[in-house]
Amino acid sequence: MKDKNNNNSMQRSLRLLQEMDPQFIPLSVLDGLLKTLFGYAPVVVLSQVINNLTEDRNAGNITGMAFAGVLCVFLIHLAQVWSDKKINIKGQHLSYKFETLMAEKTLNMELAQMEGEKAKELHGRVKADRSWGSGFFGVTAKIRLAGQHLMGFLVSSVIIMPLLIDSIGQGNWLFSGTVAAAIMLSIMIAVFFDKWYGKREKTAMEAMTKMELGSRYQYLSEGGGALSYRDMKELLLYKVSDLIGPTIEEEKEKVRARAIGLSGLNAAGGVIKGGASGILYGLSLGAATFWAFLGEISVGSVIQSSRAIYQMAESLTAFFQIYAEMKVDMQRLASTLDYLELGAERDDGAKKESRVSTPKEVQTIEFEKVTFTYPGASAKAIDCLSLSIQGDKKTALVGRNGSGKTTLVNLLCRLYRPDEGVIRLNGIDIWDYKESEYWDLLAVVFQDFTILSFPMGNVVACREDYNDECVESALKKAGMPHWIKAHENGIRTMLYREYTDDGVELSGGEAQKTAIARAVYKDAPLVVLDEPAAALDPVSEYRIYTDFSGLTGSKGVIYISHRLASCQFCDDIIVMENGRLAERGTHKELVGQEGGYRKMWEAQAQYYTNM
Repeated sequence: MKDKNNNNSMQRSLRLLQEMDPQFIPLSVLDGLLKTLFGYAPVVVLSQVINNLTEDRNAGNITGMAFAGVLCVFLIHLAQVWSDKKINIKGQHLSYKFETLMAEKTLNMELAQMEGEKAKELHGRVKADRSWGSGFFGVTAKIRLAGQHLMGFLVSSVIIMPLLIDSIGQGNWLFSGTVAAAIMLSIMIAVFFDKWYGKREKTAMEAMTKMELGSRYQYLSEGGGALSYRDMKELLLYKVSDLIGPTIEEEKEKVRARAIGLSGLNAAGGVIKGGASGILYGLSLGAATFWAFLGEISVGSVIQSSRAIYQMAESLTAFFQIYAEMKVDMQRLASTLDYLELGAERDDGAKKESRVSTPKEVQTIEFEKVTFTYPGASAKAIDCLSLSIQGDKKTALVGRNGSGKTTLVNLLCRLYRPDEGVIRLNGIDIWDYKESEYWDLLAVVFQDFTILSFPMGNVVACREDYNDECVESALKKAGMPHWIKAHENGIRTMLYREYTDDGVELSGGEAQKTAIARAVYKDAPLVVLDEPAAALDPVSEYRIYTDFSGLTGSKGVIYISHRLASCQFCDDIIVMENGRLAERGTHKELVGQEGGYRKMWEAQAQYYTNM
């Protein structure tokens, strides 16, 4: 079963390689042939020159042969340099392209699938496998070596075959016996590496993967970038190193012990291979010299024959060794291939033959008997919810934590699919629209928003090219006019220090204003704000609320907040409870009722003095 899995991984890896670049494997074979010919050409020329020196000593023949040989070697070398450069570039491009495949795959998956157990398990395996495997770069390098050794064996066989046939015809079994002995020795070495060395290396690698899969701190201990410097505050403040430090040291010791074991295994394999190579070289050279002494071959052919026998056996050994190593490497790529082959990529709506055109404005949003449970959860986040929202109104979603407010937005944004029911925009199922066009309708500020380390203008516009005036206007509307003036480079100021030492740190409030500015710049017909003032100071919060219309204009707004004072600016308030619609109305209407909204309002009212 394991061999079947190994072969399957190799077939899948080679198929992916062929799909990414159909020229790479043929070019690897050509490169191997040219390398072999370049190694043999001087030997053949020298052999013929020595034969002429020991036989007719014709100066003209020797000079012509030497000149032709030098020219041949030069041309082969030129071709080999070209192929080597070409395949090096292709190998690097393939490796870099392979490194982006997982990111591309993830970007094309639905959020629910990303959070599913299968994807999480595979992602963990990929990280563990890739941390000790040589990756696709190592695979392409080994394919090149395999092509070189295969061509070395074939060319050597072609050179030695006439002598072998002649010796068998003359009954000279010494020559053919030596060739057979060299091949048998090479096969024995190959079997050793495949069955003994390869098996032990694979076992050691699997043990390393298993250890890392069970580790919570492996990437932190290796400095793998699991945590940014912006994530370190709590770790430092609460002295988390006291908690994880002993675990890290223990795991480091395990890694060190296994690394030493792998190094010892590699050293043992190298010694055995080197010793066998020495035996092969001595056997081929001694046999060729003895044949020349007996007069079976010319003196010049000693070099050519011994090199051919040695190269044939050595190439055979090396080919099988590389093949064994490739099996291990490609087996460690199996987790990546499994991840890339996960089904159910995100449906962008374009696959539907009856796809409808995405509208330019949002008129109505309808939830009809929508039910949804997060992957791995047992309780329903949304439970048979039915409601309608006007696309040109300002609607507030309120409720206790876990009532389903953010989930409702996630479903509206097509980040998850409902388990049951349907969500319609302007009367049409939102999953019937093309994804990229549908998302153009929404400008969203999530509660857990992300600000990347780019220049401010790029962060706000989310693109390389942008309109300076529009970016500055969006920042001013979001409450950051002074930030632009305070920095010499203005909106071209780099944020954070991940990639530059002179990056500017944003406070929590500045980061939230930047996220709001990003939504303003997008100028979408529907704005979704999930706790947009959570990190703002009281003055900034007051300005956001009092200038709500100036911030969003006549656009439709879906607004989530725990601060009920902000709901006074909304046309409609929806109260959520346990994933269901509990109450609905204006602020005045809901305060006048004996319901959950009034209780929340009275609990917060003591903090508001300017009603």
